[in-house]
Amino acid sequence: MSCTAFKVDSKNNDLITYLDDFVITENPEDFNDFGGISGIDQINDSTYILVADSPTNPRLYSIRLKVENKKFNEVELLRKHQLQNLDNNKFYDLESIRYGEANNNYWLSSEGNIKQKQPAFIAKLSTNFKAVEHIEFKPPYTIENSQHNGMFEGLDIAKDGFWFANELPLKTDGNKPRLVDNYSPVRLAFYNFKTKNISNAYAVNLSRVKKIPLLPYFVNGVTEILQLSETNFLWLERSYSAGHKSKGNNVFLWLVTTKNATNVAKVKSLKNHKSKIKPAKKELLFDFNSIKPQLKQNIVDNIEGISFGPQLSNGNRSLILVSDNNFNSFAPQINQLILLELKL
Repeated sequence: MSCTAFKVDSKNNDLITYLDDFVITENPEDFNDFGGISGIDQINDSTYILVADSPTNPRLYSIRLKVENKKFNEVELLRKHQLQNLDNNKFYDLESIRYGEANNNYWLSSEGNIKQKQPAFIAKLSTNFKAVEHIEFKPPYTIENSQHNGMFEGLDIAKDGFWFANELPLKTDGNKPRLVDNYSPVRLAFYNFKTKNISNAYAVNLSRVKKIPLLPYFVNGVTEILQLSETNFLWLERSYSAGHKSKGNNVFLWLVTTKNATNVAKVKSLKNHKSKIKPAKKELLFDFNSIKPQLKQNIVDNIEGISFGPQLSNGNRSLILVSDNNFNSFAPQINQLILLELKL
C-alpha cells in the first residue's frame, strides 16, 4: 500500500482559521502539579475551567485567558480546585468538563477503569466542586461491552440534558479504527434530565488511523464534542501512532450533522443493523497538521479539549483547544493552547 493512502483526502474548510497558540512552559509554585489537561470550558469571556486527567488526584483549575486582536494577550493560572465528596467505589479518569451556566454547576465525564470492572460515568458537581450525582447508563453501556480507555470522552450540556460520546466503539457496535477504512461507529447520545434516559443517539463513524506506527500501538478516537445547534456539532478526533516521538498525533476537527440520521437509542448492536442505519453526516473542517509551521513549537500535541472562546471584534466566535501532556509519563510533551476563529 502506498504512503499516499495515509494522507487526508480533504482540504481544510474555510469556516475555521488558525489565530494563535500558547505553550504553558513554567508552572507557578502553587501549580507544580499542573498538566494532563483533558478538558476545558468557558465560564466567561476571560475565565475558563480545566480538568486534569489524574485518577489518583482528580482536580480542576481556573485559568484566565484574555484574547485581544485575535491573539492570546494574557494566560494566567488562577486557582486549583480539589474535588470533594467523591465516591470511593468509582474511578475518576476524567476526560471532559462542562460548566452549566443555568444552575452554576459543573459536569464531568469519566472513562472509569474497564479492566478493573469500574464503569464509565457522568458526574455532576455543585458550585463548590462537590460531587452530587453520578450517572451510569443501561445496556449497551455495560462493563462487558466497553473498551478500556475508550469510554466517555466527549461531553456537552444542553438545556434539558447532555450529549456525550465514547472515544471508541462499544464492542457490539463495531471495531476499533485501523490503518484502512473500517466500520467503527460511536454513539453520539443525548441523556434527558426529565426522563433520566437516553432519548436520542446517532452513529458517527470514526476515521481510520492516519499514520503507520513504528511501534506496536495506534488509536483514533473522538476526544471532545461541542454543540453548535440542534443538529450540528463540532467533533474532535485525535489519531495517534507510536514511535514517531512528537509527530505521532494527527488531529482533525469535523462538523457532524444528525439531521436525517437514524435514531439508534434503542438499537442494541450497530454492526448487526448496519444496513438499516443512516449515520450522522461528517464533514472535515480543519486538519491541524496544516498549521504545524505556524505553531510556536511546530508540533500538534495530544489535543483533547475544546471550548467556545470570546466573541471576536468582527462578530465571529473563537474556539480554544487544549492538549493533554500525559504528565510527560511516556515522552516529553507540552501544555498547548490553540486559538481558532469559527465562521459559522
